[in-house]
Amino acid sequence: MKGFTLAELLGVIIVLGVIALITFPIINNTIKENKEKLYNSQLEEIKMSAEKWAYANINMLPTTENDTITVTLLELKKAGFVSLDARNPKTGELLPNDMVITITLKNNNYDIVVDGNSGMGIDNEFNQNAPTIILNGNYIEYIEINGVYEEKGAKAIDKNGSEVEVNIIYQENGTEVGSIDVSQFKTYTAIYSATSDGFTSKVTRTVVIRDTTPPNLITPGTITLKKEELSSFDLLKGVTVTDNSGETINVETRGFDRLPTDKIIEYKACDSNNNCTTKRRMIKIFKEDEIAEDYKDNSGANSPELLDNMVPIKYENDNWIVADKTQEWYDYDKKEWANAVVLNTTKNVGEVVNEEDIDLWYVWIPRYTYTIFNGNNGGINPLEIQIQFESGTNSSGTVKCVDVVSGSGTSSETCTDVINGSIVNGTSTYTHPAFTFDNNELTGFWVGKFEISGSIDKITIKPNVSSLRNQTVASFFNAIKNMSTTHSLNGDSHMMKNMEWGAVFYLSHSKYGTCTNGICVEVGINNNSNYITGCGAVASSAASSTCNAYNTTTGMLASTTQNIYGVYDMAGGAYEYVMANIVNSNGLFYSSDSGLSKAPESKYYDSYTYNTSIYTTHSRGKLGDGTKETLTTSSGAYSGWYEDYTAFPSSNYSWFIRGGYQGDVKFTGLAYFSSTTGASGDWLSTRAILLKKQ
Repeated sequence: MKGFTLAELLGVIIVLGVIALITFPIINNTIKENKEKLYNSQLEEIKMSAEKWAYANINMLPTTENDTITVTLLELKKAGFVSLDARNPKTGELLPNDMVITITLKNNNYDIVVDGNSGMGIDNEFNQNAPTIILNGNYIEYIEINGVYEEKGAKAIDKNGSEVEVNIIYQENGTEVGSIDVSQFKTYTAIYSATSDGFTSKVTRTVVIRDTTPPNLITPGTITLKKEELSSFDLLKGVTVTDNSGETINVETRGFDRLPTDKIIEYKACDSNNNCTTKRRMIKIFKEDEIAEDYKDNSGANSPELLDNMVPIKYENDNWIVADKTQEWYDYDKKEWANAVVLNTTKNVGEVVNEEDIDLWYVWIPRYTYTIFNGNNGGINPLEIQIQFESGTNSSGTVKCVDVVSGSGTSSETCTDVINGSIVNGTSTYTHPAFTFDNNELTGFWVGKFEISGSIDKITIKPNVSSLRNQTVASFFNAIKNMSTTHSLNGDSHMMKNMEWGAVFYLSHSKYGTCTNGICVEVGINNNSNYITGCGAVASSAASSTCNAYNTTTGMLASTTQNIYGVYDMAGGAYEYVMANIVNSNGLFYSSDSGLSKAPESKYYDSYTYNTSIYTTHSRGKLGDGTKETLTTSSGAYSGWYEDYTAFPSSNYSWFIRGGYQGDVKFTGLAYFSSTTGASGDWLSTRAILLKKQ
C-alpha cells in the first residue's frame, strides 16, 4: 500500500487548518449566542419571579402613578422565588444578591424591569429570618446641581409581616456624612438597614449630583437699525443668561458683521458640563429710501397709536419685553391685545421689563362695529357678540339714530338701518359710540390694564398693588385728568366712561376675547378682600385673601381675554366708579336728582367735557334689540348701581355713575341709578382712559 508523501501530508494539514480557522469562530459565536439567550431567558424568569413576589407583597407596592420601588435579588431568593445557586450562564458565577428589580405603577399596571448590569457581586449574608427591605424609588437617583434631593426612604417587614424601622446613613467615598450636598458634583451612597430578631438586612441607593440642564438664555427680539448704528451696536445688550450651577456663563455670538444687510445672529451659551442653549434673532437694516411702518396684524384692527413716553411690550419666554413696533407684538386673532407701558427707567427693544419698571400700563381697544344681538341666551354663559374691526375712522355701522330732547328732560330717539330700513337682529350693525369723543372719530383708545393705584397726586396703573380708593368722584376725575401732565403724555387722560367700559366688555365677549364657538366665558372676578390689582380669584374664594396674580393660570381668568394680554379688574373686587354726565334739554347739568331718578324715560347723555358743550354720543342695544337706554331706579333687578353727584364745577352738577358687568352681557355699558346719593365707600375705585389728542 502506497503511503502519503510528506508534501501530501502537509497539504492535508493545511486544509484542515483552514477549515478550523473558518469553523471555530462560527462555533464560538454560536456558543456565545446560546449563552446570551440563556441569560436573557434567566432574566425573564427573574422578572416572572418578581411578579410572584409582588403578588405576595402587594401591600409594599407603589400606589401612586409613576411611583417606583426597588427590590433586590436577595429578597426574591429569601422568599423562595429564585434558586439560591442561580448563576450567570455566561460566566458560571452566582448572580449577585444586590442585583435590582424595579416595579413602577404605570397606567394602573405594574411595570417590572430587571437590571442585569446592576449588583456589585458582594455575597450578602443570607438568612431566612432577616427582615425584607425594599427601596422606595429607584436604586440610582440623579439630582441636578443645586436642585432638591428628596429622601424617598425604604420599607422593611419582618418574617411575620410586621413593619420594621429602617435606619439611613449617607456615605461619600466610604466616609459617612451627615447629608447629601446638592451644591457639588459628587456621588453618594445611601445605606438603608433594618434589624429583626438580631438579624440585619441592608440595601443601598446611589445618589449622583450632576448637571444636564442647559443655561437659561434670554435674548432680545428682532430689531431694526440704521446703517450708522451698526458700528456701535452692542450684541449683548439686553442678553441675560443664568445657569442652575450658579457659575458665570459666557455667551458666544456669530453671524454679525458691519455690512448694511439684514442678518441672523446666533447666541450660544454653554456651561462647564457642555450643556448648551442656542437662540437666534434677526437684525434688520433700514434702507436709505425706507420708512419703517408699524406692524399690523391680520384681524383688520387699527394699529395702536402710541403716545409720548409709551413703550410697546410683548410677552415672551415668561417675561414682558420691549417690542419693536414694526414687528409682531399683538395679534387679535390669537386674543393677544396690544399692551403698552410708561416706564420710569430706560429700556431698549428686546430688554425685559419688570413690574417695578412700570408706572402706567395700558391696553389698546381698536375701533369696531357690532351686530345687534340678544344678550340673554337663557343660560349661564352669554352669547358671542359679532365684532368687525373698522379701518381708520370709517363708520361702517348700518344703524343711524336721531335724538329729540324735550324741555322736560325726556327724549325720544329714532333709529333706522340705512341699508335694510328697519333694524334687524343679527344683521343691523352699530359703530360702537365709545369711538366718538369730543365730536372726533377715534381709531381706538387706551384703557388702563388695571384699576388705578398710587396716590391722588400721581396716579399709577400697575399689577399686584393696592388700588386707589376712598376718594370722591371729583378727586378721581381731576387726578386722572392730570395724568397727561404728571407722566408727560401727549394725550387726553380721563376717568373711564360708562360707554367705554361697555366697549371693552363687548370686545371681550367676541371671538377676540373669551368666546369660543359662539359661547363666551364669564370674566373671572378680581379678589375683593385686599383690593390688590390684577389679583384674580376663583368663585369659591372670591371673598377670601387668596390672591392669584395676573400672570398665573387662575389670575388670567380675570382677564378679558382669559390670557395675560387682556384687561383686568373689570368684575368684582373694588367696585369702580364709571363716569357718565346727564344734561337737560338746554345742555345744562341737573342741579339735583329732581325729575331724574323718577323718570325712567330720561335720555342718558354720555359726555366728557364739562361746563362747555355737551356731546350726545350714546350706548345702544340694552337688550340686544335696539331698545334705547333708560335711567332706572334702584328697585328690582338693577339695585346696587350707584350715582354720586358732586358740585363740579361749582355752578353746575356732574353726574358720575358706576357701571360694570353684572350677570350677563345684556347689562354691559349701561347706566343705572340708585336713589341714594354719595355712595363713596372705600370699596369704590376707578380706571383711566388715554386718547391721542386730535
